[in-house]
Amino acid sequence: PEWLVPSVRQLFFADSPDAVTAATEALVASGHIMELSRDRGGGSGIWGFELFAAEFCAMLVAEAEEFEASALPRRRPNTMNNFGLIVNEIGMEPLMTSILVHLIAPLAAALFSREPFSTSLDHHHSFLVSYQYSGGDRGLDMHHDASEVTLNVCLGKRYSGGDLRFCGRFGSAGHRKQECVVAHSPGRAILHLGRQRHGADELTSGERLNLVVWARSSAFRAAAAFGHVDPDGWPKDDEEGEPDRQCLSRANDADFIEQIRKLRQSGNTYESASC
Repeated sequence: PEWLVPSVRQLFFADSPDAVTAATEALVASGHIMELSRDRGGGSGIWGFELFAAEFCAMLVAEAEEFEASALPRRRPNTMNNFGLIVNEIGMEPLMTSILVHLIAPLAAALFSREPFSTSLDHHHSFLVSYQYSGGDRGLDMHHDASEVTLNVCLGKRYSGGDLRFCGRFGSAGHRKQECVVAHSPGRAILHLGRQRHGADELTSGERLNLVVWARSSAFRAAAAFGHVDPDGWPKDDEEGEPDRQCLSRANDADFIEQIRKLRQSGNTYESASC
């Protein structure tokens, strides 16, 4: 389809497991899909790649703006974002399902093969989030997603700041240690595990719109609910060392105030480790 950049179309049209594997390996080998990390050495499980054509990004932005300007009912995406739309509820669910089936699921099977849900992603919660320097959400507190795998695609508008900051994974010893910071650009996608802690730095100007797809596995969630497997991120490891200040969450860390006080006393600085 023309709404994808040419290099990923081969994956979208792959019609067999072998073709999917070959297409994914080719994208990684060519550097189109890259694993991001603090030292660029890999191992983070956070993947970045160009996905949407510029024209398609503009169409999604225009659709969102037109819907927001209407009197039609809408729900906000989740408990964290105050601005945005659930695209599954405004006629885009078939498109998002196609993205899940032809892009997210095969990539997850290849890139997260050690995860018990890597080959069983079968449903999604898909939404647009809006960040606005004036009159909206400027950023987003550290959190992990209610998903097994997340696809986050920047759609654009004019903005500065608002980088995507990654820390460790929920349940791991280093879940409050910084991995890297990703600068958004229109059409570029980030694929990561839902339990990867992350947040959006505050915009310094303008407005940005992102498409987010939370991919989920019914089989994995049912098995976890009945105790056949551990829930994602469990059992938790003991935290190692002091957390990085930029990985603390005011909303999600019960010890947030205590940790901030300790970090101020120790002189811990706010780092920016770009991917």
